[in-house]
Amino acid sequence: MKIYIGGYGTCGCHHEKQELINLIGFYGNDKDVYLTENVEDADLIVFIDTCVSTIKTIECMLGVLNYILNKKKSNAEVLVSGCLAYNVKFKYPNNALDILNKTTIVPSSKIIEYVLSRLNIMVSENHKLETRVPYSFKDDIIMFSPCSGCPNHCSFCKSLYVDYTPKSISLDDIKLFAQDITTLSGNVLLEIASSNFTTYGIDLYGKQRAHEVISILSEPSNVQGISCGALINFYPELIDEILKNKKVKDIFTSLETGSESLYNTMHRPISLNDWISVVNQIRKKRPDILIRSEIIAGYPGETADDVAKTINLIKELGIYVPFVWPYLDSPYLFSHTLPQHGNEYIDASRKTYVKRLERHNEVVLNKYNRDGEYNI
Repeated sequence: MKIYIGGYGTCGCHHEKQELINLIGFYGNDKDVYLTENVEDADLIVFIDTCVSTIKTIECMLGVLNYILNKKKSNAEVLVSGCLAYNVKFKYPNNALDILNKTTIVPSSKIIEYVLSRLNIMVSENHKLETRVPYSFKDDIIMFSPCSGCPNHCSFCKSLYVDYTPKSISLDDIKLFAQDITTLSGNVLLEIASSNFTTYGIDLYGKQRAHEVISILSEPSNVQGISCGALINFYPELIDEILKNKKVKDIFTSLETGSESLYNTMHRPISLNDWISVVNQIRKKRPDILIRSEIIAGYPGETADDVAKTINLIKELGIYVPFVWPYLDSPYLFSHTLPQHGNEYIDASRKTYVKRLERHNEVVLNKYNRDGEYNI
């Protein structure tokens, strides 16, 4: 039996895909079960790590699912898991149900058990724990997620219709992961890819302990560099760890806009002045750190002056901006109540940002001797 395991990649919140690959790789041969990269050869297809962050993301995934349904064997079952599987509030495109009704929807919490039962693979509880991984791989980077969720509820965020309750991995498990890193050959590049890493620990310990995670993961001698993101709820111990830890080469922190008036309507967890102060502090004491960020184009109320302020601030702070997202409205967003721009304006705003930041981004990457987003 051949099984295909695919999906959106990694969102930094779910790692069932990697866990399934590990388990099937370990037990599959005894059950005549093998992984395949060809959808047309597969007897069972698992589409995992799905995302509902934007309408365009959903449309993209539905397009891939439709392709799979058209290419698969007639008797091959298609399983769909992740956020797309349990989301009920988002207004899906018209063809969504037609596509999803041809698949088997399985919640993330049950997908591993479901697949193993379909493959007649029995795994002990101890081995399930041993193979449970809070990481995935992207090229030569290990992407580690010690937590998921975010309590901020920014006005443009999907947190109202996706479960964003903070969930953290214990420090003991993180120490075990650090031990596992020491067994890997060669140098390791590590990206902490949580949705909001600075909220780590508040559900377990009642306080933020992201700085301890960075410290623990820096201990293995083969860890060459660490990229931290997404950071927004900065606190003194975290800033101190970033400033003193030479293995931290790169941080990602969301700006969204450099206009104070627009920033305030976004309901961000810290003020724009506080955010700028933290960036300046890092710039002054750790000029070797690449600071990455993202912005939203066409947010309700945005003006040409807001665009200019944002671009000027990015250039002033020397920030690399790989992502310029078009604002996408939804009735479940706080920002839905604000006067909306039309699609034509949003598209034009995004093109303005991309064009005016293109040369700036090249200069920043050259300064830090980087050639892309994940090259740390």
